[in-house]
Amino acid sequence: MPEGPAPATPLARALRWLARRDRSEREVRARLAEWGTPATDVEDVIQHLHERGYLNDAALAERLCDWHDRHDPLGPLRLRRRLEQRGIDAADAAAAVEPDAPILWHAAPGNLCVDERFGPADAVAGAFARAA
Repeated sequence: MPEGPAPATPLARALRWLARRDRSEREVRARLAEWGTPATDVEDVIQHLHERGYLNDAALAERLCDWHDRHDPLGPLRLRRRLEQRGIDAADAAAAVEPDAPILWHAAPGNLCVDERFGPADAVAGAFARAA
């Protein structure tokens, strides 16, 4: 009795899955684990995909930012969070969201650091308080 087709290799399955749309490395790792791929094979597949240019989280982050700019605009914080949810590390997400934008301010509980172009932090913080 003829046997069915040989089971697909983890690499072949990953390539078929990546052909549908771009994925992050974390997404591919999770799917390979879901399929029961041994850890050593997962590393081999990931390395092969990187070498061939099929996995590139920084490029994926840029493409996702471009897509959101055209179809579903999001603020930088929300966009960065969405990229990180897809498995893109914080540095790649930040570089894709605002590659050339200077950091103007960072708000943290009890701390406001402002770019020096706007004057001393205390004066700017007071201006924000008056505007509210």
